[in-house]
Amino acid sequence: GNQTIVLTAESPGAEIHFTTNGSTPDSASSVYTGPIVITRTTALRARTFETRALPSLTVTQTYLIDEEINLPVISIVTDSANFFDDSIGIYITGTNGIRGACDAMVRNLNQDWERPVNIEFYEKDGSLGFNQEAGIKIYGGCSRTRFPQKSLALYARKGYGNGSFDYKLFPDKNIYHFKSFVLRSSADDQVRTFMRDALAQYVAIGDMDLDFQAYRPAVVYFDGEYWGIHNIRENISEHYIVSNYNIDKKDINI
Repeated sequence: GNQTIVLTAESPGAEIHFTTNGSTPDSASSVYTGPIVITRTTALRARTFETRALPSLTVTQTYLIDEEINLPVISIVTDSANFFDDSIGIYITGTNGIRGACDAMVRNLNQDWERPVNIEFYEKDGSLGFNQEAGIKIYGGCSRTRFPQKSLALYARKGYGNGSFDYKLFPDKNIYHFKSFVLRSSADDQVRTFMRDALAQYVAIGDMDLDFQAYRPAVVYFDGEYWGIHNIRENISEHYIVSNYNIDKKDINI
């Protein structure tokens, strides 16, 4: 049902500005004057402005209204231009791209661009795993162009606030801190099972002495819009070795 949201500021002289389209609030954004009524799934962002002071950090919260959800939820919130602007958008062909490995067309989505986002992770019972600023990139090879849904890589960096995602993302691995992880679209399998790659790895557990990327399906929302099923996967990097084998990063050469 409808939700009524009340915003407060620590300083009595601060003015609260907010947005519901994913963009970071600035001094031109809507001014908060009273409770906000939300009637559908919405990503609300708020920030305070005060004379002779820097703006506050942005607070982001997604309200999932009357959604039938039976998987964990990831909400990605950012200015839509970061994904879809012709010049800077990472999710589209656009007008400012480079050639990739799988076709001759020049596309933005082939660029190694990172954009700032806010990411929230919720268990399917609604409990919050984490809510923080992070970086996002398009991930993968030919899957960037073959299907509409792209794979994404999330990066925790101190420049965004928190240098890690401090949560046990995967029940079957006792890892509580991640520098990055992948939201995989399942590549060519996204029009079939959505899980074939993970299945091929998991059937080998206990029978073959091989590493595997942990797997967990989730539904993704982008700026309050349903964005489909993605598979949460470990990212193969030096941090994977650190997390799985407790080896110092400086001792790893990949």
